[in-house]
Amino acid sequence: MTTAETRRNGEVATEESTVEDVFDETYREKEGPKPPRKIVWRNVILMSLLHAGAMYGLTLVSSASALTLMWGVTAGAHRLWSHRSYKAKLPLRIFLAFANSMAFQNDIYEWARDHRAHHKYSETDADPHNSGRGFFFAHIGWLLVRKHPDVIEKGSKLELTDLKADPVVMFQRKNYKMSVVLMCFVFPTVVPWYLWGESLWVGYFIPGILRYALVLNATWLVNSAAHLWGNRPYDVHISPRENRFVTFSAIGEGFHNYHHTFPYDYATSEFGCKLNLTTCFIDFMCFVGLATDCKKVPKELVMARAQRTGDGSHRSRHPLSETATGFPHRLLGYSLFRMFLHLDLYYYMFILMAHMKTCCSWSVNNFLMTGPKAYLIYSSSVAAGAQSGIEECKYQFAWDRWNCPERALQLSTHSGLRSANRETAFVHAISSAGVMYTLTRNCSLGDFDNCGCDDTRNGQLGGQGWLWGGCSDNVGFGEAISKQFVDALETGQDARAAMNLHNNEAGRKAVKGTMKRTCKCHGVSGSCTTQTCWLQLPEFREVGNYLKEKYHKGLKVDLLKGAGNSAASRGAIAETFSSISKKELVHLEDSPDYCLENRTLGLPGTEGRECLRKGKGLSKWEKRSCKRLCGQCGLAVEEREAETVSSCNCKFHWCCAVRCEQCRKTVTKYFCVKRERRGRNESAGRRKGARPGKKH
Repeated sequence: MTTAETRRNGEVATEESTVEDVFDETYREKEGPKPPRKIVWRNVILMSLLHAGAMYGLTLVSSASALTLMWGVTAGAHRLWSHRSYKAKLPLRIFLAFANSMAFQNDIYEWARDHRAHHKYSETDADPHNSGRGFFFAHIGWLLVRKHPDVIEKGSKLELTDLKADPVVMFQRKNYKMSVVLMCFVFPTVVPWYLWGESLWVGYFIPGILRYALVLNATWLVNSAAHLWGNRPYDVHISPRENRFVTFSAIGEGFHNYHHTFPYDYATSEFGCKLNLTTCFIDFMCFVGLATDCKKVPKELVMARAQRTGDGSHRSRHPLSETATGFPHRLLGYSLFRMFLHLDLYYYMFILMAHMKTCCSWSVNNFLMTGPKAYLIYSSSVAAGAQSGIEECKYQFAWDRWNCPERALQLSTHSGLRSANRETAFVHAISSAGVMYTLTRNCSLGDFDNCGCDDTRNGQLGGQGWLWGGCSDNVGFGEAISKQFVDALETGQDARAAMNLHNNEAGRKAVKGTMKRTCKCHGVSGSCTTQTCWLQLPEFREVGNYLKEKYHKGLKVDLLKGAGNSAASRGAIAETFSSISKKELVHLEDSPDYCLENRTLGLPGTEGRECLRKGKGLSKWEKRSCKRLCGQCGLAVEEREAETVSSCNCKFHWCCAVRCEQCRKTVTKYFCVKRERRGRNESAGRRKGARPGKKH
């Protein structure tokens, strides 16, 4: 299994395998003669007709319009459903299910099952497309013959409860044939005919047949060429390779040695969004709140693995080689060409986003239409930083009456629907801080070519007995880019815009104010005659704690919400805010009563909320949460017994997996309930066979 970090709260968390996609060292192929190959003639005929139709489609290219040539789509069940490398909310899962039907590469359930078997039993008889049986078999032959008995046996024993529990997956599986006919053939054919007058004949053979054949072969190259030819910079003991041609054709999926070494990494490579449009898509979904918990392998672990088991071709050993410089830029350019081949996937994405309410704290349309266009290279870090800020907000207010609910984080463009209270102030500050923090951290990690250490003060006397030196984290870079992205969203000149800009700046000041000085001693035999010191980012949790204190001390500014309609009022607003320290959070309105539900403001109230009373490591604030959420809101506290499942008795197996048992434990939880409904709740509990909870 692989250790990975999850982009939450700026922390590193150990991830255990949630799916069976780690190579099984214990599997042994059966001795004796191999079973005979049984040809599936139906598939042979269909594949022959498909490729014949694609060849005919090539003859129609000259007569097709440019729009028709760009019309095509593909999407799979790879990173989400096969590897669970990130989490997706319902609208995104539905969209990906439609895209999977367009790709017509088996339904999600079967695709993910076979792919997990491919990873677990790679290059063995239990691998559905075993490259050990030759290029043709790994590319297309495995679809033309019956599966090897070991593929069927081992595939049936895989743990697939997560797929069965997903209603989107099972609905698509049940209706797969009809969805494929509509999405893969009818829809790509009819749209060019309806929208720009293309003939149905050309529409069927180019966006339908030719597009489908090209996408299939590009995908199959990952199974064949990427397992036979290329470098193995991360693990020389496995067959998958880093294949440039496959990376070109499959939009970044050719980093296959990395992917099989670290299957849980949502980016499937070290290059991130720069070289992988699928990673860009996931990052964008994270930014708008439709995807969360993207798992990323720490760079330190990648480097250690490459040095220990790689073939010596890793870019760290050839820093000026084409692998480290020229290749990524050419790959990016080719990926843009591939983007046009899959244009409708991105078209659907933006159509989807235009017709739904997102849960992110800023308007996505505003973000795309302002200054940050010039800084697309930083978009992945900005999205991750904004997500980190929101997750930190949820952590800081987990046991408060206002618990940073997602709907309340949406800042509508209609001023009448936007709050200007102290909670809004915190959201702006922590989001701005998250963006600046992530940009600074990624700069220090070497993600950006135009950014490095902050050594402007090196050699200067910092204090008694120490000098500035070393490699300080470049907060100036993070601050500058953060302003370009975040502050550009505020186009108004009224009091509310001034408040938001002030709190954005307070968030950035919080990052700078929590920087830590780290020193190294110099002198004979470690005598520490002098020290050189540099500044490092703290844990993001410290930034959150700092801003939570500022939240409690927030200042209310007495200005009319609509002020700003004249030059005089704008001058008064500017003068008022200039007199307030940039480190303080400010707000214009009092907060509502968070005890009660308010659907207009998107506030759920505290009824049904869980609270804490006792437990190891709880703070006084957490221990008093039941009183704060329930008692002071006129609610009763109900005890409920719940069963939790966690990993235990973990053991390391050579090499390289950690296997754990699943242990069950009964715990007591506390919830806020209405006092007048206690009798009804107890009766309902007994009717369902549940143990009635105790009320206090």
